[in-house]
Amino acid sequence: GGATSKRRVWTSAEENALVNALKDIVTEGWKTENGFRTGYAFQLGKKMKTYLPGCEIRADPHITSKLHVWKKTYASLANIKANKSGLGWNDVSKSFSCDDDKYQSLMK
Repeated sequence: GGATSKRRVWTSAEENALVNALKDIVTEGWKTENGFRTGYAFQLGKKMKTYLPGCEIRADPHITSKLHVWKKTYASLANIKANKSGLGWNDVSKSFSCDDDKYQSLMK
């Protein structure tokens, strides 16, 4: 979008509804070994309405855009974990950790 486009800010309730909808459509067979079947985003929108009646989120652009952002974020975090960047992963708090020296060098 250009300067006049309005970015949608998702609420945590909407994000949770999307996660639950994703779980539902995977269970219902919408996921194949090559990705999701055609029409999955529309299906997600319908499922989200069962979790959040009156939800205004549409398959395109809202859901497809949110999933694109999540995929990019996941790929970045997975890359950091895989490349032994000097950061540790705390499985309990689901966060990265490092010693003070590493933190200082990252903050420069």
